[in-house]
Amino acid sequence: MTGWTPPPPGDTREQLAALKRQIAEALAGHVGSKAFLAKGREWDHARSVWYSQADAALAVIQAAYVPPPPGSDRDKLPDHLLAVAAPHMPPYTSAAHQMADALEAAAADHPDMAGELHAWADRQRAACRTTRKQDMAPCEHPDHQA
Repeated sequence: MTGWTPPPPGDTREQLAALKRQIAEALAGHVGSKAFLAKGREWDHARSVWYSQADAALAVIQAAYVPPPPGSDRDKLPDHLLAVAAPHMPPYTSAAHQMADALEAAAADHPDMAGELHAWADRQRAACRTTRKQDMAPCEHPDHQA
């Protein structure tokens, strides 16, 4: 494997399985294993070992590099720091909602692109991080008031 080839868009489980297979094949190939080159059920055990190694590698990558899901408190600041900083923090509106508002405003200025701009605005709204990760403050965009 010379570089990571992203799987085609689709089901996240399919993408993860494709990445897992790519890692397993790369690990096996790196040490000279024929597990993924050979055909036949007699190689199933060897392949399962490499898949286990790929699972372990993916777990490390996910823990280190995958951002936490919306609502996670993994990046929350300690309470004693929040108490001091809270009076200085503005109300939270997610970057996704800020971008959605900008796209909607641009649609008024560019009616020829309005359909595409509205579609992207909808995608941005769907991607809202509903809480600020540092203090878990909720997004105060009016979309959440409905």
